[in-house]
Amino acid sequence: MSFEFVGLENLPNTYVKKISISDDNDKAFILSIDTLLIDESTDGSFVWSTDPLLFDYLRIGLVVTSNLELVNKISQGLISAHPSVLSKSDYMEGTEIKIFSPKQMKLVRDDSTKRYHKRSSFKKPSETSDVTLFAFSYIDAKELSRDLRIALTGPLMDYCGPITSENIIVGGSIQETSYLYEKRDGSVWSGPVHQAEDGKWMGGSFHRDLTHPVLTRKEVLNTKIIDKRSTAMKLRGETRFKDKSMFSTLSESFNSNADFMGIFSFDLRTALLSKTRYGRKMYDLSDNLFNSFARSVVINSVEVRRQQVRTKKVLNKLGTLKYDYDLIGSYKSIGSSVESSGTLANTESLSQIFIVSDPLIKTYQFVDTEMTEKTRGEFKYEAIITIVDKSKLFLESLVDQMELNISNLKTQREILYRNSKYDKDSDSLRPSVVVPNLFMSAIDNYYQNLSLIVSMTEEEKNQLIKNKKSIFTNQNYTNKDCEIFIAEYSKLSNKFRTRFDIGKKSYNIDQPVIPRSNIGRAMLTVANVFDSLIKFDNVASSYDIVGRSTNKTILHLTREEYLQRCNSEVDRFFDKTKSLVSTDIADLDKEDMEAIRDLDSSKLSFLSPKSFKFGNKTKDLTSFKDLDIDGISSIFVEHLVEKRTNPSFTSSPKRKDKNKISKSPSKKRVKVGKVGINFKRPPLKINNLKKEEYLEVEKYLGKNSEMVNIESNLDQPTTPVQAEQISRKSIISTAISKSRSKKHFDLQEKDNIFEKFKSSPKFDRNKLKNLPLPIKSLINSRSTAAKNNVLSVEADITKDVETRVPMEMIFHSSQKIEFLNGFEKDVDGSINLSRPIWKMIESEDLENNQRLMCRMTYAEIPELGVSPASEFKLLAQNSTFIISDEPLQTRVVDPIVNEPPMVIDDTLEEVNEMTFASSNHVKQNIARKKQVLDIEQESGANRNVQNSRY
Repeated sequence: MSFEFVGLENLPNTYVKKISISDDNDKAFILSIDTLLIDESTDGSFVWSTDPLLFDYLRIGLVVTSNLELVNKISQGLISAHPSVLSKSDYMEGTEIKIFSPKQMKLVRDDSTKRYHKRSSFKKPSETSDVTLFAFSYIDAKELSRDLRIALTGPLMDYCGPITSENIIVGGSIQETSYLYEKRDGSVWSGPVHQAEDGKWMGGSFHRDLTHPVLTRKEVLNTKIIDKRSTAMKLRGETRFKDKSMFSTLSESFNSNADFMGIFSFDLRTALLSKTRYGRKMYDLSDNLFNSFARSVVINSVEVRRQQVRTKKVLNKLGTLKYDYDLIGSYKSIGSSVESSGTLANTESLSQIFIVSDPLIKTYQFVDTEMTEKTRGEFKYEAIITIVDKSKLFLESLVDQMELNISNLKTQREILYRNSKYDKDSDSLRPSVVVPNLFMSAIDNYYQNLSLIVSMTEEEKNQLIKNKKSIFTNQNYTNKDCEIFIAEYSKLSNKFRTRFDIGKKSYNIDQPVIPRSNIGRAMLTVANVFDSLIKFDNVASSYDIVGRSTNKTILHLTREEYLQRCNSEVDRFFDKTKSLVSTDIADLDKEDMEAIRDLDSSKLSFLSPKSFKFGNKTKDLTSFKDLDIDGISSIFVEHLVEKRTNPSFTSSPKRKDKNKISKSPSKKRVKVGKVGINFKRPPLKINNLKKEEYLEVEKYLGKNSEMVNIESNLDQPTTPVQAEQISRKSIISTAISKSRSKKHFDLQEKDNIFEKFKSSPKFDRNKLKNLPLPIKSLINSRSTAAKNNVLSVEADITKDVETRVPMEMIFHSSQKIEFLNGFEKDVDGSINLSRPIWKMIESEDLENNQRLMCRMTYAEIPELGVSPASEFKLLAQNSTFIISDEPLQTRVVDPIVNEPPMVIDDTLEEVNEMTFASSNHVKQNIARKKQVLDIEQESGANRNVQNSRY
């Protein structure tokens, strides 16, 4: 070993081997500091310990201070740490000095090395936020002068060696890093260091003309400081758990064939907390541990049932009217399946899909194809899920693992305490002995399970683990610490059994086995009847919004397919190659004009119907030029008539309507568009209608003819076309509850919707910007880009009974598109599936989300005239759909979030030479420089090391 470990700058180097922080009482803690001096033999003689003069008068000084000003003064070399100097300074507040001789240190030696150990203790108040240690050797000049009867003055009065320093507590936290200095060959430099003007680190206290090594400064994990202070922790109490639904609401969707598709989610986390025996006791666990428990739980099966119901009105105990329902007949199983390896075995009628990344939120879709649009009555669906409760086995396995770890720790402690591995004189492991990895894994397991018993945050737990592991490093391990940890571990195991009522696996054959009533069931069943009332006959009159209607599963669109549908919505109402600026909006504020002209902001959020379906008849609503106005109005009237005549809430078959209006003959289509629009209909000449003449058989064959005596009125006379038209107009004019006028959307008219909205305190330009495209096309229909001329013709298309129906469907029945943006959270931070968060879809959402579950609802913005009439709120086909570029059976992965790097990196290297590391570099006091140079001048720069003495 090189003599730099001993120290050749006047006096021996003083090393700080270990610093332990432990409890004293509630108001103070104890710092235990282990110091080390090293001496080496050369030619049968040691460097300094065999020199009686030096050995007798050598002293070790320890300065522990919370005075930041003193720390700065000593670290910058502005003041000497020598006790005779320091005690006379003005910086003694919060400072304590301890002095001892090598004779008071414990000696551990072999043939070539002497190691002197000493443990010193300091008491500091609990609220102390900063503690720094300075350690050094010096000559007791006062004692030496008295014994030798000589006067030691000048530099000899504070003759001392190099100072080493450790920051112990900084800003209330333990110093977690330290610095080690290496030579070019990779070996550790153990002596004092200095920093040259060019920033390089070099060996020696001062920069001199002599050759000295260039060093590399390396940041390492500070395992020298051991924090053994206990943290005040309360036993974890029974957390009040708010009962909440384990199931989400049912998301509904129909295709054109009245096939019903439903989606629901199941919160396994809530089920575990509310249904399993130990669920509530394990509430508020760390994420990793709770997820481990959740993974041990098996969902055995999932089943979906359909049940017909009859709605009824009832009064509660307070006399308030509410709706209830009676069951009709027996239930029908729609689909069932079992889980395997955490995923449902998918069938045609029931399958698992992935919407959110949380593995404890299970989402299922089912398809009911047995009903048709002619099915009458109301139906509800029920989900039944069976769960295998393994909570008891899970907790028993935790206890078994703890007891296995305790047994292995006891064995390893005995092995490590053998004389061949443990130095009982220095109370430490011998240099070549390594602490087994079992201790590290056992510490992790101990604190993971401790978090079940006591209240602690994840950060507190990680800090406790870190502190405990620092005790069991190769340099810091002691037999006593190991015994204490094993006792703590055993105590936790016993407390765990008591807390969770887990008995040991022992049996008494003399006593009969009595079944315990509180043993948890192995199989749990949870069921939920969804609130949604499903009516299959609503599909008879419905809209196709997306343009797909024959899908047999929940509609799945890629991003590109959804964007194509949204872009077609723009092309449907506007020609983007033409100007969007009209005389109507040119006079508005620039911001308002741009908001109306903006077509991209709302194209993703609103879609209008592409077609209208009634029974087996479908009418296109896309092309204005080819719009069958009479046909649309005719089948809409049929819908209204059937709705009025058919009974409600019954399971009886469809009743034949004798007075049903016959099908009208086809008429010439009226083109709606910029060109060739004629909203004026030819007047109906009702006064020109006359009774049709018939030939009487009696006149020619006589009264007694057999042809005369037949039952009358067998043939129904043909209904005049005009009469049917009159009837249809009458129904339309009286059945539609909401009256409209194009003046409301004409910016040239007074009291138009924009004028009222602009003057309203609720004015929000974003609402104007995000208006549905059909409404924007009405407001801006005088622009050359708009594909309608509603405002430029004399007739009012919104009032005319001939065009009122398609106007309501195309311009006022837009669907608002929202996506599931998570769920609201309860006070305890857990999600609540019964309170989903729906957000209007925007371009950023489409780009940044891997999967979007969307729903359609009718757009209603009353302040801007967006308010559909109730008669036109027909069912929207595929009202629930999913946007994803991947199959729905693939799991959703959370995007990687780039978090800022931590100040302390746990991956810092843990080294064995921590004794020679220092967390606080001290610029040696300038007074020592003259002492070191004087010795060099006397002994020569290249003195023989074997003759080196202090």
